[in-house]
Amino acid sequence: MKSRRARLRRRWTQVWYRFPTLRLVILLVVLLMLQAVLFWSCERDRNPEISNPLEALWAIAVFVFSGADFTPVTAWGRFLALVGIVEGMTLVSVLIASLTVLQLRGRKGGTRKMKDHIIVVGKPPRVRRLIQQLQSPDLKTVRPVVLVADLPQNPVPDLRAKFVSGDPAQDETLQEAGILQAYGAIVLADFSYPDPDARTLLVALAIEHLNPDVYTVVEVVHPQNVPHFRHARVDEVVCLDQFSDYLILQSMVSPGLSRMFRSLLEFGEGDEVYRVMVPSAYIGWTFRDLFLHVYQKRGMILLAVERGQETVINPKDEFRLQEGDALFLVAPEEPSFAPQEA
Repeated sequence: MKSRRARLRRRWTQVWYRFPTLRLVILLVVLLMLQAVLFWSCERDRNPEISNPLEALWAIAVFVFSGADFTPVTAWGRFLALVGIVEGMTLVSVLIASLTVLQLRGRKGGTRKMKDHIIVVGKPPRVRRLIQQLQSPDLKTVRPVVLVADLPQNPVPDLRAKFVSGDPAQDETLQEAGILQAYGAIVLADFSYPDPDARTLLVALAIEHLNPDVYTVVEVVHPQNVPHFRHARVDEVVCLDQFSDYLILQSMVSPGLSRMFRSLLEFGEGDEVYRVMVPSAYIGWTFRDLFLHVYQKRGMILLAVERGQETVINPKDEFRLQEGDALFLVAPEEPSFAPQEA
């Protein structure tokens, strides 16, 4: 019997501390009942409208939620009515403040149970542009986005993205963001740390530890740190120094190249580059034949083929497509192929 009581006590304690809204409701009900008893004891002999405790409870509820409905007779009754009106005003203020905080912080509920979503680790202003691109109408598959940042409130409350506040290098924070069922994770460099790459590596290790199957893309500042992320089994590493150096050089050799790349990479700016798996109907085709076919039939430009860990741009000779190859195409929107399309 004692062990059963102890279990019930522990369970009630867990529920009490886990659900603050439940605590607020219970305290409000107890307070209303106490005020109703006091109001009834003050008014029952002098106020014909208060003949039983239920009518007193109704009167107090009216005072709290809608203001004075009638005037109490006794001084103590008027005092309790005034207390009820103040409680109502306070309750409305707390409700408005709670809704405002909820909107600013973003709703956390349901992130653990989300599936096939993309987790973005980063801070403004860059996360805003990134999330907007992930939600572009040019994408046929727009996946839900969960933003994770060590910030007290949601920095992009106007975007359709869930928000989880906490340290993204901690397992608890990533589990709250639904990392176990996520499709992918994007980790941006955090320049508020003395060594942004070290911080990014900690987050990447935590992600890969919890879900090795998630497709992880990380941003690295210094090229010498790229091998560390390879060892961490990150799927793709984008190095800022390498890309900026190459792009500056190529823009000097071929003026206007940087604008062309920006147009290709930014959704909503003309055509973009998309990656699709090669349809079964095209297995065995040469690159040249497929290039002509998709351009004439679909108005798309075939750029490259990904085979394993190698990407071959504009393959020559009799390069034939194999099962498991991926195609990179320039198209106005994300292309889709029927399984047997030819």
